[in-house]
Amino acid sequence: MLKREWGFKTLGLLVLTLALLTTLACGLTSSPTPTPIPTPVPTDIVFKVDAGKESEFSFNMREGSTFNYSFKSDLDINASIVDPRGNMRASWDRVYQHEGSYIADTPGIHRMVFDNSFSLFTGKNVALRYQVVHR
Repeated sequence: MLKREWGFKTLGLLVLTLALLTTLACGLTSSPTPTPIPTPVPTDIVFKVDAGKESEFSFNMREGSTFNYSFKSDLDINASIVDPRGNMRASWDRVYQHEGSYIADTPGIHRMVFDNSFSLFTGKNVALRYQVVHR
């Protein structure tokens, strides 16, 4: 009689263990972990625009992509955004800083131009933070 009770308890424990393992295994395989969508990270660059010169930064954009930017200069500087066709899409004259967004209506290489051609003797230090977000 004792052996029979011990046998039923063992069998019950075995069934319970198998049920628990099956539940865990199904739970792990039935709901896969979603793949995270990468978030664009802003890029920071610092550069000097010599007196009487221009410096430009090129960025590749798809139609509908957004170019987020902010820049600061130690002294006044001209800045502009130029599309792949050579059209000036935005410009700022003799500014110390500016921030904004630009949405591309044409795919291709766009440029942000920093123009110090009006200065005969003084170079300008520029800090640019940008991020291209593709839709």
